[in-house]
Amino acid sequence: MDDEPATCELIEKVLSSAGIVSLMVTKSEEAPEILRRGKFAVAFLDYEMAFPDGPTLARQMRASGSNRLTPIVLISDDQSLRLQADRQGPAAETGARDTRRH
Repeated sequence: MDDEPATCELIEKVLSSAGIVSLMVTKSEEAPEILRRGKFAVAFLDYEMAFPDGPTLARQMRASGSNRLTPIVLISDDQSLRLQADRQGPAAETGARDTRRH
């Protein structure tokens, strides 16, 4: 989930080259319902989107039954957010295990 379609397309291309089916979501307001309806093997969430942002969606996933154990990777094009996450900031509180700059 990223509000930049090009980022979603890149992730989708990488995953599909490995034979993994993915779902691209570019409108953050659609994400909570999609996460409630489905079970996901992994989630790539943009740290900075319109509400709900990546950390908010990650917390919702952790509180859900079906996706509470889903690995989460928070992505951002802002290097300062990566540093914040690395310092046990809001990203760490969501249960996300890694951040990636795109």
